[in-house]
Amino acid sequence: LPPPPPPPAPPSATTALRVNMKEKREQELTEFPPERVGDITGITSAIGRRMTEEERKLMLHRRKLRNRQSAERSRRRKQKTIEDLHEEITSLAAETEVLHGQAREVRAGMEVERKVLERRVEEAEKRERQGRMELEAVTERLRKMEMENTELRELPREVERLMGENELLLHKIHRQRSQM
Repeated sequence: LPPPPPPPAPPSATTALRVNMKEKREQELTEFPPERVGDITGITSAIGRRMTEEERKLMLHRRKLRNRQSAERSRRRKQKTIEDLHEEITSLAAETEVLHGQAREVRAGMEVERKVLERRVEEAEKRERQGRMELEAVTERLRKMEMENTELRELPREVERLMGENELLLHKIHRQRSQM
């Protein structure tokens, strides 16, 4: 034979409280029907002191009803606030997703731009190296030309010296011919 099923679990404290509250409300409705309760607006304390026991029970019942209505309004406000916050969370989550997408696009664009700039820097460095080599070559040619120019500047003095020597030789030759 199979074992008997376990006994049902006792109701939770919350469930028991709900059942108890429901029974209490039903009892109050039988004791204080709506036509007997009438207007549930508040009563001044002076009036409360002159009440009979029956009127005092009715006043307390009215206070309970006002408190229940107030609690219901408070629960509705709280529920509305929670719903509004859920809507705001949903909206912010969507906005966050859009912003993440935009950030990814910007990062991708920046990466492309970075690569373009790196290529441009490499090209500029290459042109700078070529320019430096050309400058060194021109500087070397200029140095050689300055050396040649120095030699050219000394050339007229050398020519003048040679012409002076030539005249002396011509004069010597001329004298020797005349002595002959």
